[in-house]
Amino acid sequence: PVLEQVAKAGKPLMIVAGHMQYLFDETGRRYLDLFAGIVTVSCGHAHPKVVKAVQEQAALKVDLIKIWVDDRDGKYKKMPPEIYTPVIDEAHKAKLRVAAHIFYLDDAKRLLALGADVIAHSVRDKPIDEGFIALMKRQNAVYIPTLTRELSTFAYASVPSFFTDPFFLREADATVV
Repeated sequence: PVLEQVAKAGKPLMIVAGHMQYLFDETGRRYLDLFAGIVTVSCGHAHPKVVKAVQEQAALKVDLIKIWVDDRDGKYKKMPPEIYTPVIDEAHKAKLRVAAHIFYLDDAKRLLALGADVIAHSVRDKPIDEGFIALMKRQNAVYIPTLTRELSTFAYASVPSFFTDPFFLREADATVV
């Protein structure tokens, strides 16, 4: 009935806060959130464990909160939005920036849309697009590129030429090479 009243009045419902399973409008009226969307799946809003973890870090006077979102080439489960969304919200309340360790373009775009301040390591699953660039600009986000990390994850079919390069060999540990 409340949403019907809002729709009939022609005025959008202005949700300004959320806590656990509740949403609050600008007048302080509480609503039960029955929307199982990207942000609210199972964890709700401002989950106390997430809030506490960020507050503990803020009390230590850290410079930023870093979250690891990617799945490490399918080895681990990705951090879900219902966890990283309140992390971003709480970090910003504490005036802390959030760096997100990512791999996938879609994750990077979702995190930027939610307010991530730093994209830690390059998008590596597909080329970045205009939407990503627009989000980076809108958020005034920092992008930390990954220049050589992927080299360490590949097994070579033959010895790469740089393994015999005098410049490389001068500093390389002979027991490793």
